[in-house]
Amino acid sequence: MSDNQKVIIQKPEGIMSKLGKGVFAFLVGVFVFGVIVGVLGGGTIGYMVGVSSSPEVKDLRDYAYNVSEENIVLESLIASIISDRNELEMQNDILKAQYAEMYKSNEKLSKDWQDMRSENLAMSIQISNLKTQLDIEKMKVSSYQKTYSSYTNTPVQTAQITDSATLYYTTGTYPPYTSRPTYPSIDAFTYLTGNIMKFSEAKSFEKLVNDIRAIPYRSHANDNNNYAIQYADETLTTNGGDCTDKALLLYACLKYKGYDEDEMGIASISDCEGKYNHNIMVMTEPPFDTSNVADNHKFELGGKTWYVVDPTNTAGFPMDSMLAYYDSCYIIGNIHFHNTDTLGGWDAVPIHGLKVSN
Repeated sequence: MSDNQKVIIQKPEGIMSKLGKGVFAFLVGVFVFGVIVGVLGGGTIGYMVGVSSSPEVKDLRDYAYNVSEENIVLESLIASIISDRNELEMQNDILKAQYAEMYKSNEKLSKDWQDMRSENLAMSIQISNLKTQLDIEKMKVSSYQKTYSSYTNTPVQTAQITDSATLYYTTGTYPPYTSRPTYPSIDAFTYLTGNIMKFSEAKSFEKLVNDIRAIPYRSHANDNNNYAIQYADETLTTNGGDCTDKALLLYACLKYKGYDEDEMGIASISDCEGKYNHNIMVMTEPPFDTSNVADNHKFELGGKTWYVVDPTNTAGFPMDSMLAYYDSCYIIGNIHFHNTDTLGGWDAVPIHGLKVSN
């Protein structure tokens, strides 16, 4: 070994030395990382500060604030609407309850009104009967006889008997002719009164027919209305009437005495030459022997046999006889019934189409 060569002897590094170096390196790394994070973080914060102070962000922030305020207002308005709805529902329930009470009260009032109407009708009948009894009592104690106007009879009625001994009094005002039907409506003209009851009482069918035939015939030509029709009661109080008036009076009397209205009607007829028009009673079950009734005093219609009863004919003539104008040939036109104001009554009834002759 030369003198210029030196021997270098390295001592092994201790544990503490190694640990110190590692700690130092770790601290240096932490420092460097901190510096980097500081730089980056500072930039981000700066950026965020810059963005947050920009006009656009400020506008968005203001808009969000306004939306939040409007949302609060809308929520308050919704709450108010819900409250109003609940109050309206409560009021509606109250109104429903009040309506139910009013409906019950109305039903009671309706029933009370019907009861009062029935009582009023019963009282009216009682009053009418009392008036009839009063009239009878007046006749018993008074010798007064009312003189009626006399009318010229048609040629076929000169043999009729006029009985003016019985008095009948008007209990009200009859409507003017212009407000009455112009055809013999059963419902309109045959309502029952004390006069009709008194006239019908204790009379047989034949007696009724002959007493009505005995009422003086009166044309309505002088009333300026050839189609004028009297109420059944009116024919008694005025002691006169034409064929229509007498037929309606007989109908009312038979109705009072309990005859079936479904088996009676008022028939409008004309002679076969079309010169004369007339109204008579027709019945399916007349209270007299129909075995010998002449063929021209009955006819088939609506599946029934109808028998003629003419209360305008001469008193004392057979019940099924008619005025001489129609005895040989006539045409049945409209038939009027109690259950309809429609002319005809059935579809099977011809209008002036059924010819009846010997």
